[in-house]
Amino acid sequence: MSKEGINTLRRVAISGAGGFVGRALVPALETQSIDVLSLVRRSPSGPDELQWDTQQGVHDLEALSAANIDAVIHLAGENVASGPWTKARKQRIYSSRVEGTRALVKSLQALDKPPHTFLCASGISIYPDDPEACYDESGPQGESFLAEVCRDWEAAAAEAAHWGARVVCLRIGPVLGAQGGMLERMLPMFRLGLGAVVGRGDNIVSWISHDDLTRVCLHCLQTTSLMGPVNAVAPHPVTQAELAQRLAHHLKRPAWLKMPALPMRWVLRDAVDEMLLASQRVRPQALLDSGFVFQQAQLDDALQHVLAQS
Repeated sequence: MSKEGINTLRRVAISGAGGFVGRALVPALETQSIDVLSLVRRSPSGPDELQWDTQQGVHDLEALSAANIDAVIHLAGENVASGPWTKARKQRIYSSRVEGTRALVKSLQALDKPPHTFLCASGISIYPDDPEACYDESGPQGESFLAEVCRDWEAAAAEAAHWGARVVCLRIGPVLGAQGGMLERMLPMFRLGLGAVVGRGDNIVSWISHDDLTRVCLHCLQTTSLMGPVNAVAPHPVTQAELAQRLAHHLKRPAWLKMPALPMRWVLRDAVDEMLLASQRVRPQALLDSGFVFQQAQLDDALQHVLAQS
């Protein structure tokens, strides 16, 4: 992993530090002697926390200025997979990301010494749903709800470039980990031998292991040549059916069930087509070109590693 720029990283602020990605990232930063300032929605519980919200941004700009942060990792956002996509829920998904990023960037811009790096989460849902295409960071953008969210999210993050910050937008694929993400929802049923493929199962899943995503975040912080969109996915995507079969194999359970998409659409609405059935074959070209080496590049390696932790 490149260490370019690491000497200028003394303190990093993180929104969403208590989430699936943030929980692993905080100790990873601390092991490299980087102090972490958590941006939280609740009242702060100590000197290493500051309160912020999606409308006002950071509440105490004087304290934020005094923290003298070098970089920001912005991960916060409404969980897109925790319920049906009603009109109100879709608005919360959009505003938590787009308006929240605008508010945070506005707070940072007001500082006498804004951070030199702004690393913002995004998603591979920005690309069109097309099983035949393969997208690197220069690929076209889709027209779905999540594509719109990601497009406006990245545009809000790009405002940080106005004060000269290096902006990186991590287009993250489905994350495979023991304590959250896709596998947390799949494992209980698969362990019972009730694992199923949704729809035809031929849609492409461009996944990344939880550990590799943590390493990608550190790499992007430390590699100053990286900027703009960065696809945070492993280099070997699989079909949904292949993912189900390999997971069942590692658990020594069958995976022969088929789940029709239509009943799920009645419950989860558009989320089924955009999250479970969308096909996006994505290549991590920027990461590979920058010298990043995946520790779990193959699905079997990732599943074996994750299941050993669960």
